[in-house]
Amino acid sequence: IQAFYDGMSSYALAKTTANRKKWRKRGRKMMKKFFKWAKDCPSNNAHKVLLLKAEDASLFAVQSKKKRKIAEQAYNAAILGAIDSGFINVAAIASERAAEFYMGIGQVEKFSRHIT
Repeated sequence: IQAFYDGMSSYALAKTTANRKKWRKRGRKMMKKFFKWAKDCPSNNAHKVLLLKAEDASLFAVQSKKKRKIAEQAYNAAILGAIDSGFINVAAIASERAAEFYMGIGQVEKFSRHIT
């Protein structure tokens, strides 16, 4: 579980510090770990891979419609996957991250759906 929070923290730092490249690289490293683990146990890890993927894509969502779409799809899939697998805590984190993503790209209506 430490790798998951390490990845999430890395993406948060990539969004808020000048050293985006360093933190994105670390986040992607954690995502690769979860990708391997998701092959062996998808119910425990697939939703975490999707959330890390969404965070990665969200770094470029303002500049790229393709990345914006990837982020949206990955956030939604992460939320549903976490709920289906019984990880309500991860679903809550994914909803909060999705809400921040939508606020950042100016989609207030979608923000409201995820934050309540």
